[in-house]
Amino acid sequence: TEMYKVAASYEKGSPGYGKVMQVAARYFPDAPAVLNDLALEAMAKKEYDKAVQLLEYSKVTFSDSTLLNTLGVAYAGAGEPYKAEDAFRRAAEAGVEEARHNLTQVQGVIEQVKNLVLMALVATMGLVSCSKDEHEDGVKTDTMPKSVTIKLPNIQKTVKSRATGDAMKGGSQVALENFKVF
Repeated sequence: TEMYKVAASYEKGSPGYGKVMQVAARYFPDAPAVLNDLALEAMAKKEYDKAVQLLEYSKVTFSDSTLLNTLGVAYAGAGEPYKAEDAFRRAAEAGVEEARHNLTQVQGVIEQVKNLVLMALVATMGLVSCSKDEHEDGVKTDTMPKSVTIKLPNIQKTVKSRATGDAMKGGSQVALENFKVF
């Protein structure tokens, strides 16, 4: 379009380019190329939440594989790996090669997060097991095994957007009960 010809006369990321793209967004709000450029510009400035919002509120994002890949990158940058995984999977299924690579990367991050949570849980259990009562002379006074309950909020995978996502129900948590502490 003519807007892209004008925008091409400026360097990407320059104030002039940004102004032309803002005008293009006003006149062509559902043009995938315009949305993609605006989201990429926001991410270049580390404004991942802005890019997510722009893409989530668009009517065309979820039907355009390139925009789904860009949304996945924005989700990943915003610290939402499960949403990124879903967006990358959908884009990869539609044939976007970059999305296949991105999906593998975000799945590795998710696995690392799971491992860190597990290590934190084990460390917590170790700290709880070290809290035995002792007399001043160092003799343990309580030698009975203990039971501990640890409650963690659920980390839920969701494909809903921020705009339509449901709040977690009250009391929704994982309870790990009856671990023996010696």
